[in-house]
Amino acid sequence: MKLRVKNLGPIKQGEIDLSKRFFVFVGYNNTGKTYMAQVLWSVLEFFGEYAEERENKQTIYEIPILSVGEEYIIEGYFQDRIKYFQDKLKQKILNDLNNESLRLLFDLDLSEFINDFKSIEYRFIYGEVNRHFIVNKLKDSLSISIKRISKIELDNDYEDVYPHYYDEGITDPLDKVFIKPLVDILNPKQFFLPASRSFYTTFYNYVFLASKMRQDSLQKMLRNN
Repeated sequence: MKLRVKNLGPIKQGEIDLSKRFFVFVGYNNTGKTYMAQVLWSVLEFFGEYAEERENKQTIYEIPILSVGEEYIIEGYFQDRIKYFQDKLKQKILNDLNNESLRLLFDLDLSEFINDFKSIEYRFIYGEVNRHFIVNKLKDSLSISIKRISKIELDNDYEDVYPHYYDEGITDPLDKVFIKPLVDILNPKQFFLPASRSFYTTFYNYVFLASKMRQDSLQKMLRNN
């Protein structure tokens, strides 16, 4: 998966292959290495946070009440999710860069993600009280099918389908079918060694917050014996 940027300081056009496991930015001073490293940092942190916390509860598609055996097809879902995440991610990158002069020119392109998602095939079971659904991301398609199944079918025919999601809003499972392949590919738990002074502020903030969360967790455990 490639992320493309335009007008990122001195970089008029550039791209990062997010499927790589190791990144090194080399070049002369003032050529945009730090900017590009911060973009990569923001992308990995963004998807890592989203995968863990699933903060996005925005309902885009209303799922009808289905009878057992009925199937519902959602089209255009991935295009809309890509657009939504592109806007959110662009805003995060600009905030992390903390450079007002970039705001009018900087652009982010995630359109290639659409083609990558076409080849992904994925399915899971979503369930709530007395209702169970098999959700399929079809191969070579940008559609999702949702079919209501009976408890007997669930027990007999779909035992090997994982994961199972229960007692969650339908938006949450749909977002999982969107975000899980991204997380699997991006592997957001990266380690950065910043080689420039200007990147230390972002890096320090991350280390400080991680340390603070750990200390808070330890203090809470101590208070609870």
